[in-house]
Amino acid sequence: MLLAGRPGAGQTSHLAPAILHALERFPVHSLDSAVLFGVSSTSPEEACAQVFCEAKRTSPSILYMPHIQQWWDTAASSLRASFLSLLGSIPSLSPILLLATCSVPRQQLDPEIQLLFREEYGEVYTVSVPMRLERTDFFRDLILNQAAEPPPSTKRALTQAMEILPLAPLPPPRQLPEQDRLHLEQQEEDVLRELRLFLRNVTERLSLDRRFKAFTKPVDIEEVPDYMLVIRKPMDFSTLLTNIDEQKYVTVGEFMSDAELIWQNALEYNPDSDPMDRHIRHRACALKDTVRAIIRDELDEDFERVCEEVKESRIKRASLCRLEGSSKEADGVCSSARNSPGPRKRKRPKQPRKSKWSTGVIKKTKKKKKKPPTPASPPSPPTSDSGPEETRTPNGASARPSSSASPSESCDDDHGEHPNAAAANGFHRDFNGVSEIQNVGVLANGCRRTPPNPNAVANGVCFRTTAERSSCETRANMAAQEQMQLFSRAGCVDILDGETPPLVVDHGKLRDLLSRAVARTERAEVEVLEKLYAVLAQCIYRHRHAYDKTALAKEMKKEIDSSS
Repeated sequence: MLLAGRPGAGQTSHLAPAILHALERFPVHSLDSAVLFGVSSTSPEEACAQVFCEAKRTSPSILYMPHIQQWWDTAASSLRASFLSLLGSIPSLSPILLLATCSVPRQQLDPEIQLLFREEYGEVYTVSVPMRLERTDFFRDLILNQAAEPPPSTKRALTQAMEILPLAPLPPPRQLPEQDRLHLEQQEEDVLRELRLFLRNVTERLSLDRRFKAFTKPVDIEEVPDYMLVIRKPMDFSTLLTNIDEQKYVTVGEFMSDAELIWQNALEYNPDSDPMDRHIRHRACALKDTVRAIIRDELDEDFERVCEEVKESRIKRASLCRLEGSSKEADGVCSSARNSPGPRKRKRPKQPRKSKWSTGVIKKTKKKKKKPPTPASPPSPPTSDSGPEETRTPNGASARPSSSASPSESCDDDHGEHPNAAAANGFHRDFNGVSEIQNVGVLANGCRRTPPNPNAVANGVCFRTTAERSSCETRANMAAQEQMQLFSRAGCVDILDGETPPLVVDHGKLRDLLSRAVARTERAEVEVLEKLYAVLAQCIYRHRHAYDKTALAKEMKKEIDSSS
């Protein structure tokens, strides 16, 4: 199809783009001169061949050649021959449309181009000048309607308040398929297995160190009865290993929180009052520095980040199970996780204390009870068979009748063994010298934390209950509704002040302007009509705030008369 017409008739700027838009479901391949000569790496003949190959491959398709007379004049003979050869190689029934435009009549084109488009087959469309009725329809809305519109009001009328809708609930998290969930849990378990191996290795190395022998076993409460009155959460190496075996640690931070309790409890229970207490404090400070140095040197930062991601993933899945109202306990991997038990909510029953006969230790029991000393009475002298002023217990804990002062903050590492040091878990305390007990949280990593509510914990992480979450969402919805109501009331304006000036429009003059514009554009092409339309639209825009349109009509008449 060839779209022919005089220059400015719109065959290339309007009609051809409109046809391509109507056929937009078909791929368009342009044979414009800019496409053929724009690629420096290939010759125009090669570019033309590539376009034809793409058109054949994506058929039904369109080959678009704008300004074919200019293209034929600028193309070399080799390019013309290639074009005609490629065009002739396309089968006659192939669904490929060749759409071309030209600014001259068909009779003025090159004979070879005329042979491509046959008028008797309806392949040539000549764009004619717009008729009077077409020009009238083109200018009618602009001159009769847009020129008579009143200016926009600067005052807002009373508007109805919009309906206040509650905030939509958040969409539920996407649930993983059963197979993907099991695969994810297996990957997480592999990561946590490596974590347990690392933590177990660190704890066993510390247990074998002779400097930290006092921290390997729990404190014997029977030997040190006031220990639980001072220490809220006892901790030792054997308890750490038990927690590791029970898979209670998902990250290194959780392990460090419990490990720090060992030296914190030692510093809290043993004040810096005598050499025996200072010796235990030195051991506690040495343990703190050793543990932190091992973790810093041997722990991979990427592995620690992966453990944190595993913890967050388990928290999300646990919260999803809570939202679904599952009656089972949320252990961080939903109720279906078998290999990752969560924190126990029921208190473990106290295990019966083993008899010393089972360990092969037979020691003569002492029936003599020691009376608590009065503040005024001097300390009793040591007996000949008890040694220094202390009572040595079977697990190494020592208890003395005097203890005072708060724990000192200075810690000096001492690698020597004290001659009178005998302690279990590194604690010395007076049986009756408990001066003050504060109900404080756990001091972990230098920060004091309040123990979480055990009823809202999953995998060591506190969650909000469903009631708390719903109450927070309700408060958020109420606040949002109040803000929307205030905004709606602020957007409503009561009765307008003052009177609006009357609109002065002479519709007879506007109809006369329409007739004048139609007559002035007799035998004009599309581009001339567009230019006049743009000039009249600018006049209307300049007078958009005026209520008296008399000056607008005069200016539009002047522009119509001056148009050529």
